[in-house]
Amino acid sequence: MHAVLDAAGSGSLAELVTLVDDPAQVVSIADFTAGAVGARVSDGAAGRAFYVLDEVVAAHQSGDFVVTVSKILPLEAASAAHELSQTGHVRGKIALTVDG
Repeated sequence: MHAVLDAAGSGSLAELVTLVDDPAQVVSIADFTAGAVGARVSDGAAGRAFYVLDEVVAAHQSGDFVVTVSKILPLEAASAAHELSQTGHVRGKIALTVDG
Protein backbone atom coordinates (compact mmCIF):
# COMPACT_ATOMS: atom_id res chain seq x y z
CA MET A 1 0.00 0.00 0.00
CA HIS A 2 1.36 3.42 -0.95
CA ALA A 3 -0.56 5.69 1.40
CA VAL A 4 -3.45 5.80 3.84
CA LEU A 5 -5.88 8.66 4.48
CA ASP A 6 -7.63 8.78 7.85
CA ALA A 7 -10.78 10.83 7.47
CA ALA A 8 -12.68 9.28 10.37
CA GLY A 9 -10.51 10.07 13.38
CA SER A 10 -11.92 7.07 15.21
CA GLY A 11 -8.72 6.04 17.00
CA SER A 12 -7.42 3.69 14.31
CA LEU A 13 -4.11 5.44 13.56
CA ALA A 14 -1.98 2.86 15.40
CA GLU A 15 -3.44 0.17 13.14
CA LEU A 16 -3.28 2.28 9.98
CA VAL A 17 0.47 2.90 10.28
CA THR A 18 1.02 -0.88 10.18
CA LEU A 19 -0.39 -0.94 6.62
CA VAL A 20 2.50 1.06 5.13
CA ASP A 21 6.30 0.94 5.19
CA ASP A 22 6.66 4.42 6.69
CA PRO A 23 4.17 5.90 9.20
CA ALA A 24 4.56 9.26 7.41
CA GLN A 25 2.62 7.65 4.53
CA VAL A 26 -0.48 7.96 6.74
CA VAL A 27 -2.21 11.35 6.69
CA SER A 28 -5.09 12.23 8.98
CA ILE A 29 -7.51 15.07 8.46
CA ALA A 30 -9.45 14.14 11.58
CA ASP A 31 -7.03 13.06 14.32
CA PHE A 32 -4.64 15.82 15.36
CA THR A 33 -2.65 13.40 17.54
CA ALA A 34 -1.36 11.59 14.43
CA GLY A 35 2.20 12.74 15.05
CA ALA A 36 2.36 10.56 18.15
CA VAL A 37 2.49 7.45 15.92
CA GLY A 38 4.59 9.05 13.18
CA ALA A 39 1.67 9.87 10.91
CA ARG A 40 1.03 13.32 9.45
CA VAL A 41 -1.85 15.72 10.02
CA SER A 42 -3.32 17.86 7.27
CA ASP A 43 -5.49 20.69 8.46
CA GLY A 44 -5.44 22.59 5.18
CA ALA A 45 -3.10 25.28 6.49
CA ALA A 46 -0.26 24.24 4.15
CA GLY A 47 -2.30 24.90 1.05
CA ARG A 48 -4.28 22.69 -1.26
CA ALA A 49 -2.88 19.79 -3.28
CA PHE A 50 -5.17 20.01 -6.28
CA TYR A 51 -2.52 18.24 -8.37
CA VAL A 52 -3.40 15.03 -6.53
CA LEU A 53 -6.94 14.96 -7.91
CA ASP A 54 -5.77 13.46 -11.21
CA GLU A 55 -3.97 10.70 -9.26
CA VAL A 56 -7.09 9.96 -7.19
CA VAL A 57 -9.25 9.74 -10.31
CA ALA A 58 -6.74 7.39 -11.97
CA ALA A 59 -6.57 5.21 -8.84
CA HIS A 60 -10.37 5.04 -8.70
CA GLN A 61 -10.63 4.15 -12.40
CA SER A 62 -8.04 1.38 -12.01
CA GLY A 63 -9.81 -0.02 -8.94
CA ASP A 64 -6.94 0.84 -6.56
CA PHE A 65 -9.09 3.38 -4.71
CA VAL A 66 -12.60 2.30 -3.87
CA VAL A 67 -15.18 4.29 -1.92
CA THR A 68 -17.99 2.18 -0.52
CA VAL A 69 -21.33 3.96 -0.14
CA SER A 70 -23.58 2.19 2.32
CA LYS A 71 -26.54 4.57 2.26
CA ILE A 72 -27.82 7.43 0.11
CA LEU A 73 -30.33 9.77 1.72
CA PRO A 74 -31.91 13.09 0.73
CA LEU A 75 -30.55 16.23 2.40
CA GLU A 76 -33.79 16.47 4.39
CA ALA A 77 -32.74 13.26 6.19
CA ALA A 78 -29.39 14.70 7.34
CA SER A 79 -30.26 14.20 10.99
CA ALA A 80 -31.12 10.53 10.36
CA ALA A 81 -27.83 10.17 8.47
CA HIS A 82 -25.96 11.65 11.43
CA GLU A 83 -27.72 9.32 13.85
CA LEU A 84 -26.88 6.34 11.63
CA SER A 85 -23.22 7.38 11.46
CA GLN A 86 -23.05 7.59 15.25
CA THR A 87 -24.11 3.95 15.69
CA GLY A 88 -20.64 2.82 14.59
CA HIS A 89 -22.15 0.04 12.48
CA VAL A 90 -21.96 1.71 9.08
CA ARG A 91 -19.59 0.07 6.60
CA GLY A 92 -18.94 2.73 4.00
CA LYS A 93 -19.98 6.30 3.45
CA ILE A 94 -23.35 7.90 3.95
CA ALA A 95 -24.12 10.26 1.07
CA LEU A 96 -26.66 13.07 1.10
CA THR A 97 -28.30 14.09 -2.15
CA VAL A 98 -29.42 17.60 -3.04
CA ASP A 99 -32.24 18.11 -5.52
CA GLY A 100 -31.61 20.96 -7.79
